[in-house]
Amino acid sequence: MEESEKLKELQKLFSNYGLRKKTIFYYTFTLSKIGLDKIDNLEYVKEYLKTLPVSTRYLTISALRTYYKLTNQMEKYLSLQQIKYRSNEKKRILSAEEIKKLLEACKSKEENLILRLFLATGIRRSVLINIKLGDITANGIYVRKSYEGNKAKRDYIAPIYDEKLREDLINYCKERKIKANEPIFKKFFEERKYKTPKEIQLTNLVKEIGKRAGIYVTPHILRHTFGTA
Repeated sequence: MEESEKLKELQKLFSNYGLRKKTIFYYTFTLSKIGLDKIDNLEYVKEYLKTLPVSTRYLTISALRTYYKLTNQMEKYLSLQQIKYRSNEKKRILSAEEIKKLLEACKSKEENLILRLFLATGIRRSVLINIKLGDITANGIYVRKSYEGNKAKRDYIAPIYDEKLREDLINYCKERKIKANEPIFKKFFEERKYKTPKEIQLTNLVKEIGKRAGIYVTPHILRHTFGTA
């Protein structure tokens, strides 16, 4: 069976189970990265999981367990229950020198602003993708509940203590002619022309910057760093 046909079967399997479109996309994308011809090979899967960073291991295990459950491979389903996907290691925190190297590795204004936003506010990926020019206030960024989905109980203000960052964001929006009700980085992600969801694009972008600087970094690590600043 060709991979495209296998992919369609997976999409249909998850759809019939009642999963949301976004979840179906994430699951099929995640399983495709393993290799659709290899996901039934439990030994290969277990070795593959060991190579993943903790931040992506949970999603991968969730996708696999759902697939095994729906294809009646219960031994494999139960076997994955025994794999720890959360790390007990101390949270990774960036040093001042590492932050400097990351900022120096940025190739565009957007990359620079994105890193500084994570570091200065500790906001989530979904928030950074959705914030609009009109959300930038004198007190910080007005984060709407809808930006975080089920993770937020109410709207709130994420303070920006870096006044220069606030000014740079406003000036960037003026330069790019971004409207008050338009997500600040919408044009940037559209110009990249990737088909993956913006949250995955954002994670990959941060990792790309880290690779240039010789530093392993993710949006989550940037948020941890903010929390200890």
